[in-house]
Amino acid sequence: MQDHAVWVWERYVKDAGFDKISIVAHSAGGGCLTAIQEEFKDSFYGMVDKIAYTDSWAISKDRLNKEQQEFMFRNAVHYIASDEPVGTPYKSNYDDVFPHVSAGHPKHEYTTGHAFEEILA
Repeated sequence: MQDHAVWVWERYVKDAGFDKISIVAHSAGGGCLTAIQEEFKDSFYGMVDKIAYTDSWAISKDRLNKEQQEFMFRNAVHYIASDEPVGTPYKSNYDDVFPHVSAGHPKHEYTTGHAFEEILA
């Protein structure tokens, strides 16, 4: 799955001419995004504007340099399955690569759809 994500980025996204792109990475999609981040360090951070992780896993802080860590903290948000209203800050056991908030729904499968309006805001 990660190899396919890297192939798609290489083949279709990297040289597509986008000024900025936004990414939603749900569940294992976070692992795919990690592979892309590691493979395309030179271009990824210049192309990506915003990242929304939805009940996902993501790159660990120790795999990022200081500038990449700052980028992730400013431009990425992790929407966690939770009964709390969407956008409520969430204390996570993950390292502080980026802020964590409630997706507004406790079921993993519904986190993206339930948080989508806030993701687009």
